[in-house]
Amino acid sequence: MNGFSRKWLMIVLVVCMVSSNFVNVYAESDTVQSPLVVDKKYVAREKMKGITADIFEDGYEPEKAIDGIENSFWHTPWAPDSPGFPHWLMVEFNEPQMLDSFMYVARHESQFQFITEYEIWVSPTADETQLVKVADGNWSRAKTAIAEFEPVEAKLVKFVAKNKVDTHVEDNYSVSAAEIKFAIYEKESIDERISELISSMITQANEVLGYAREDIGEEAHQFKTSSVTALEEATNSLNELLSSGNLDGYSTRYDAVEVAITEVLASNKSAEEQLTVPTLKTLMKASADTQNLGYRAENAIDGDSTTMWHSSWEGQVLPHPHAITIDFERELLLDKISILPRQDKNSGRITSGEIYIGNDPDNLEFVKAFTDNSSADAVIVELPYTRGRYLKIKSIKSNDTHTAISEIDVFTYDR
Repeated sequence: MNGFSRKWLMIVLVVCMVSSNFVNVYAESDTVQSPLVVDKKYVAREKMKGITADIFEDGYEPEKAIDGIENSFWHTPWAPDSPGFPHWLMVEFNEPQMLDSFMYVARHESQFQFITEYEIWVSPTADETQLVKVADGNWSRAKTAIAEFEPVEAKLVKFVAKNKVDTHVEDNYSVSAAEIKFAIYEKESIDERISELISSMITQANEVLGYAREDIGEEAHQFKTSSVTALEEATNSLNELLSSGNLDGYSTRYDAVEVAITEVLASNKSAEEQLTVPTLKTLMKASADTQNLGYRAENAIDGDSTTMWHSSWEGQVLPHPHAITIDFERELLLDKISILPRQDKNSGRITSGEIYIGNDPDNLEFVKAFTDNSSADAVIVELPYTRGRYLKIKSIKSNDTHTAISEIDVFTYDR
């Protein structure tokens, strides 16, 4: 319960169409994770000598594609007589860099233009005649997209946009990019992060094992002995690999543990039951460090989205942080939390929060932080394989001086 929920994973990568055999292509979504892709480091702006483009609109210069600000962007001219595809950006580094992937970030209004067909060219020197194509392919519309390639030394990198989708202005010539980034190949650093990833998976497996061992048997809603044994063996094998220091082939053992976890958690349910279920509201109790008359903590777990818990705005008004705590009355293995903001107006919505879980209400452990910049939709906070009797949601910041929650739903593997 100490924040182990895949902290080394790169957020949400989905494999897309690939048109060559030497490149992996990804586009970012909001729901899918690739568990074996670790965080990357990118070439810093100060290591870039400059950037050029085939063409640009005044006020939307190519420099804006490397300024680190995603709501500024390079854009080609949008006049009807502007040159059409392909368009390109080219960055020169102060010194050659060893790279293994490229990231494209769409303009801030990502529902507008998105580059769908591309090429990546590199040169080990500043001589453009030495440019060699290392990647080409197609991306699906997303916020960001990644192209991976074999590690290569590069002094120049040329990003060629060959096509796009666009819901704003349907033309066949203009294109834009909020940011382009160049991932540094660091084998030792990657090995360290893979070790962290493996350690995290082992921790998760041990959480599940600790939970399942409390109710092993062959009866309905008991965790089956064979499944628990299989997870123990897979976890031991992954642990042995980690201890050996040789991480070659780690993905096979990693995947085996992940599969075994799912099989354990599914072993105590019938075919028609879901893997996780909402915790019954009648089994919950809620309390808060601040609440207004008529807006008690219990309103956040009453199953009625028209009622709410609201921090006090009368009498003693406490500044942030505000906190609401839920008691499940026994330890549960948790999967995720749904936090629905108040529904009658856009106020009191948590924009920055923290989750704490444990069995001692006075000594709960920090699990993870979350942010929410949406409007009326519920924010979903993933908590894979986290055990505890008590759950605390702490509102660090909201979109005004108060905090309000219409409804909290907690999903558990417990049946």
